[in-house]
Amino acid sequence: MGGDIPDQVAARRFVLVDEDANPRAALMATRDGVVGIHIMSNPDLPPADSVCVNDQDDTPMVIVRRVTADGSSEGAVALVITEDGKANIHLEDADGATRNFTT
Repeated sequence: MGGDIPDQVAARRFVLVDEDANPRAALMATRDGVVGIHIMSNPDLPPADSVCVNDQDDTPMVIVRRVTADGSSEGAVALVITEDGKANIHLEDADGATRNFTT
């Protein structure tokens, strides 16, 4: 890799595509204030996995979910560090039952 490398590149969204030019991951900021990398198992559905920060309160999050063909969630795990420094694990089963564990 040679030549000039810019100090800064700006864009609203950087997208990684597969061999068929389908979006598979994006580094972006969403309208609801979540900034991070979002990985899509299917380019037509919401992200399956996200590593991000809520830019309104600087809350870091890791979200892993199974996304169904209609775009709904069929189970999810979210790891969050709250504003007051507490670790939180949120579990959601496919039937919608949830559990939260906070330190």
